[in-house]
Amino acid sequence: MDRVNKFSFAVKEVTKQQIRFLLTVLCVSSSFFISQPLLTQAIGVSLTATVTGSSPEEPITTVIIEGFAYPTTNVSIRENGKIIAITPADSQGWFTVTINNINPGIYTFSVHGEDIKGRKGPDINVTVAISKGVTITISGIYLGPTIAITRNNIFLDEITTILGTSVSDSRVNIFIKAENNQQTIFNKQANHNGFYSKSILGSTVGEGRYTTYSRVVASDGTISDPSKTLVFTVSNEANTSTCANSLDSDINCDGEVDLIDFSVLLYWWNQANPSNARADINGNGLVDVVDFSIMLYYWTG
Repeated sequence: MDRVNKFSFAVKEVTKQQIRFLLTVLCVSSSFFISQPLLTQAIGVSLTATVTGSSPEEPITTVIIEGFAYPTTNVSIRENGKIIAITPADSQGWFTVTINNINPGIYTFSVHGEDIKGRKGPDINVTVAISKGVTITISGIYLGPTIAITRNNIFLDEITTILGTSVSDSRVNIFIKAENNQQTIFNKQANHNGFYSKSILGSTVGEGRYTTYSRVVASDGTISDPSKTLVFTVSNEANTSTCANSLDSDINCDGEVDLIDFSVLLYWWNQANPSNARADINGNGLVDVVDFSIMLYYWTG
């Protein structure tokens, strides 16, 4: 997309009187402002205004809003904070809603979505001036992802997972920013249900306070609005206080031998004398298949 603010007008049978209607069309979207220097484009919301062929006595004024949200969820359309329409998104996240017989005037429509876990995504707001007898189609809506974090405070040898929902099979960029503004970006592929996740071991980012958010990257390289921003901290010490009575295979000492422990094991895989000594379950100086076998024996799921 060469321009972020892209307006397209498909006009049929335009009279001199109807031209005045088209000159009032205005579209402004909050999704057009990009704060990250690495992100050069935003997914554009486009506007099409078509004059209807109805008689002057009974002109029809309609607004159509369409785009992508979260798969198999409801999308609500609000005007001045009031819900005026609810429509389901299909298994890919596509939705379309038609609002008929709307009165002429200036409207701010807010497109709102929540994933199946009730997590809210960023709203997209579009302001448009509507004239009588015109059908306005607002397309190119692409809701940014939802986001959550499993643990807000971890030690260096512990894991937190950043997760959420996006459009089906989309690519998601997860941003982690330190207090010194150093930023790390992880690329993840959302599954068919739109779910994405990234597990972060505390020692991979180091001690400190971090903010994290995510964006959807479209196939043409353009990007969505950001998710909301979350905060987590990493402390510069090992979580040894609860490990005394834990199984050796319970690497993070949470009382379970599960995928979190397996993720830590994989992080240190084939490394000799890892700084997280609990990853070397049998204590032979190497994280290898023997440690994996022991973990499977004590697996709790």
